[in-house]
Amino acid sequence: AAGDGRLETVGGETTVEMTLQEAIHDGEAIAAGRLAAHVSAARADATLTLSATAGGIDADANATVEDPFGAPVWRLNVTVEADAASPVWAALASPAPQSGRAKLSVAADGQTPPRATAAGSAPLLRLLDSQATGTADLTVTDVSVPDRVTGLDARARLAMTAAAGVVTLRLPEDATLAATHVSPAFLQSLGMPTEIVDQFGKGVAARLTPLSADQPVAIASRDGDLAVVALDGTLALTVPDGTDLSLTFPADIRAGGDRVSGQLRKPAELRLNKFRYGGIAELLAPAVVALTEAKATVGAEAAGDDGLDYRVVLDSPALRLRLHRQGADPVDTTVTPGRITATPGGGEIAGARVELPAHRLVADGLSATVASADNETRIDFQAADIRQTGAEPLFAPIAMTGRANRKGDVWQATATAKGPGGVGRITAKATHDGATARGQAHVILEPLVYKPGGAQPGALVPVLNVLQETTGTSSGEADLSWTSQGMQGTATLSLADLSFTAQQTRVEGLNLDVHLDSLLPPASPPRQTLTVRRLEPGLPLERLDIRFQIQPTDPPSLAVETAQVFFGSGRFSLADLVIDPAATGQQVTLRVQDLSLAELFALLGLEGLSGDGRLSGTIPIDFAGGNVVIENGRLAADAPGTIRFRSEQAAQILADQGESLDLVLRALEDFRYDELTVDLEKSAADVGRLKLSLLGKNPAVLEGYPFRFNISIEANTGKLVTALTTIYQVPNDLLRRAWTSGR
Repeated sequence: AAGDGRLETVGGETTVEMTLQEAIHDGEAIAAGRLAAHVSAARADATLTLSATAGGIDADANATVEDPFGAPVWRLNVTVEADAASPVWAALASPAPQSGRAKLSVAADGQTPPRATAAGSAPLLRLLDSQATGTADLTVTDVSVPDRVTGLDARARLAMTAAAGVVTLRLPEDATLAATHVSPAFLQSLGMPTEIVDQFGKGVAARLTPLSADQPVAIASRDGDLAVVALDGTLALTVPDGTDLSLTFPADIRAGGDRVSGQLRKPAELRLNKFRYGGIAELLAPAVVALTEAKATVGAEAAGDDGLDYRVVLDSPALRLRLHRQGADPVDTTVTPGRITATPGGGEIAGARVELPAHRLVADGLSATVASADNETRIDFQAADIRQTGAEPLFAPIAMTGRANRKGDVWQATATAKGPGGVGRITAKATHDGATARGQAHVILEPLVYKPGGAQPGALVPVLNVLQETTGTSSGEADLSWTSQGMQGTATLSLADLSFTAQQTRVEGLNLDVHLDSLLPPASPPRQTLTVRRLEPGLPLERLDIRFQIQPTDPPSLAVETAQVFFGSGRFSLADLVIDPAATGQQVTLRVQDLSLAELFALLGLEGLSGDGRLSGTIPIDFAGGNVVIENGRLAADAPGTIRFRSEQAAQILADQGESLDLVLRALEDFRYDELTVDLEKSAADVGRLKLSLLGKNPAVLEGYPFRFNISIEANTGKLVTALTTIYQVPNDLLRRAWTSGR
């Protein structure tokens, strides 16, 4: 420092009056001011005024000490004001603000014990033995720092008392901090996640409120150590439209030498009133997270790496969250984190649970252990029970175990899932690059062999419990990939030579090959195949062949390109049909080709009626509300043929009914038809009716005179309807069961 003034000592009293022309730091003049002091054996008074040479900061201080060389009784007042031009920002290693002011005022008075009786000679330890009171007021007004913060305002008052070696600090009123904008890039440079920092663009407000004036911060000297009991208070943080939380922190801290340690005096609470994690997740209902244990040690004696040792235990209740997915509707979930324990280089999660009510999914008994070292992390995890809730779950409960390893930004993971009793095995391998937010996974459903008395489809898919005595094999695999924009994937499923009995129907040789080129939503290319060697829904059907495509509707629909099944020499087929499992009804036009007339009569069970020839035509079928309705179904003979009706019972009944009926019976005994049609009708209430129309002659009757007959036949058409509808019912039932179970 450089200046001029006077120093005078008279009769044991010293007077100092000095004008500081400049205070020099590192060869540069930084401040100027005035110092005045008067010291005697009984009293000392001093005042100091400083102003920065370049402006921007002013400081005033005055102090009075009575009995300065014995047991000093003192009083101190200090006021420092700084604006944007102040050099104090550089001294604090902070960039200079563009605008704003900061002011700190300290007022204190008390008595310090004589040096000989103090706990130690260090000034701080002598201060701890003082009897003193004081206040410190900090005010920050409209401070804006480029690329960091805009419109920063802060208010805080700290009250202090010192007695018997203990310094206590209180907040006599709330301390507040607010800013109109905080730079996300600046917060990111401090290590805060991007999903959180984006919220601060709208500003932030924080409030520190003491819960009780009886629980201040206490600082005590203990053999050269400092023991600190942290303030029992609440820190509240609010970000517009993003976060509203508060934290209580009753902790004890002890510092001495090169070691600082602390622990909770009682459980702390984190109250989440509102919380958003970027555009990914938001809290739907307030929650309280308990910090049941927290202790930490920093210093050379700490056991952990980098001189840090800690243990933190969190117990969290169920958190109701809404997850937002790009290009899809949000999903509500309930997450119970369970107990979370964190220690240096690791931690564990126990008793966690995740629920997705909209998808009827629950993952229970989730646990994980984490170990980190040298920029590598390993996580071993397991899920005891992954299941779908409801009366008809799509899959049986699954247990899963796995491991994930991180090197730098890259994660690699493997997982294995099994059904009840270890039936069925699914393995997965995944890679994720945290730097690019890109990843991929390959999932394999290992071949599962079904056999009576062993594994059955219902063990993994309960809705398939209707399949009994199953033999055959199932397998599949899927490839998934994802970015920050969402997930996509492909999959294949194969059923090989599957045979089973279901609801009095025997299915033999079912083969299914499905390739999905999209999983969310499910979709496939055209020409997927389902074939069945033999199907017996009360009568034998052979060679069921369906070509189809899964369309990405909501719910997924099945576009049947072609479908056919053979009954004897005849073929039933349909084409260009879209099956919607959510629809209450469906209209189908069935095409019949080369159906043997003899097989039709045998199917109807008409005694004494036989014939030859083949029928073709179309049968419109309406499936509505579980009923089958047929209107205007017509089959016609492809060429002339013969009908024979020879029934002794019918002849006896009609023997005395007249000559015309006798003529009809004789003509039908060997009727050579030129035209033959069969009209089929069935309402929702009856089993169906047929009308047989014939044009032809019997050469032995009336010298071959032509007859036209219209004969209504009432017969049990149940088997015929079953045969006609099977080609539609098989894919429809499979799709409807899958959709109903997956809802």
